Amino acid sequence: GLVPNLKFSSKDIVFLFPGVGSEYDGMAAGLSSPIFRCHFDSAARLFHENGCEVTLGRPDLHSALGACSSVFCTSYAMARTLLDSGIRPRVLVGHSFGSWVAAAVSGIVSLDDAVKVCMVGAAIAQEVGGAITSIDGLSALDVQTMIDDHTPPLFSCDVACVNGSLGPIAVSGDFVSIQMIEKTAIDKGASVQRLPVHGAG
Repeated sequence: GLVPNLKFSSKDIVFLFPGVGSEYDGMAAGLSSPIFRCHFDSAARLFHENGCEVTLGRPDLHSALGACSSVFCTSYAMARTLLDSGIRPRVLVGHSFGSWVAAAVSGIVSLDDAVKVCMVGAAIAQEVGGAITSIDGLSALDVQTMIDDHTPPLFSCDVACVNGSLGPIAVSGDFVSIQMIEKTAIDKGASVQRLPVHGAG
């Protein structure tokens, strides 16, 4: 299930917050609600105070920090706008950096702290570099076995995310290792897709 030991009905509302890779040019540009804009600006102001500029509808698609900040501000503003309109989710769930948006919206951490954590994480991802690929058609055990069959230190990657029992497996690592694991996966009949992210994450 989505959350262990928690049963859902068809009427339950869940807020899902995406991670980096979901950004695109023009994202949220058509949202003219002053409430949305107010919440977007509140988050963007904190990024600005920490040296990162965020512009509604014009995400920086060329850096981890630019992508992270745009997705963060947009997701945060959308969630707060829905909450202000009276929509109450039963659960908030975030993927990758989106988990910090969920934490900020829920009040578990302050918005300021969530922004700072995301900026540090994005900076590390940008500095480390590398890539992430999605492998579909193999189990998590199959993918882990493929990784274990390669010899470090020239090979460096690992399972980054298991998307359920039947979902694709995300693998992150340096560029050469990711290319090697993609070739091995294709040879085993799997399909692969390089994810549009900056850094191995």
